Amino acid sequence: MQIKDYLNEILDVLSANPFVESQNLAFEERSRNAAFITGVIIFTNSAKLHFKEFVVFKSEGVNILKVWL
Repeated sequence: MQIKDYLNEILDVLSANPFVESQNLAFEERSRNAAFITGVIIFTNSAKLHFKEFVVFKSEGVNILKVWL
């Protein structure tokens, strides 16, 4: 899996979720195999989820090193 595939997977899941009203994601590629993703997801009940995620892609899969909520 590539970094852009991982981001597209996140966007697909959010767009298919009926409880997500809107999302605002920022994606920063740190190297060829690492990325920092931040964002805010607003749900239909007006709840907001702020998150930050640092991921590293290795041949054996994706390693999520840190998630802040």
